[in-house]
Amino acid sequence: MDKKSDGFIIVELIIVIAILGIIVTIAVPRLTGFKSMTEERVCVANRKTVEGMYSALLNENNHEDSIESFDEVCPV
Repeated sequence: MDKKSDGFIIVELIIVIAILGIIVTIAVPRLTGFKSMTEERVCVANRKTVEGMYSALLNENNHEDSIESFDEVCPV
């Protein structure tokens, strides 16, 4: 059987498209989860920075007052 292959047949193309579709359905939800996780980590880091700066300001000015919670800065 000498058959010259000029390209892909339709079945092969459908299989490739199906495999790509499966990969996309797995990858997209994971990538959206990374975005929200990153935003939360940035928020926590910002809160720690503000808490440290506020504590330093209170110590510098010899104040004993402190804020109970910094949830207003970044409610995670």
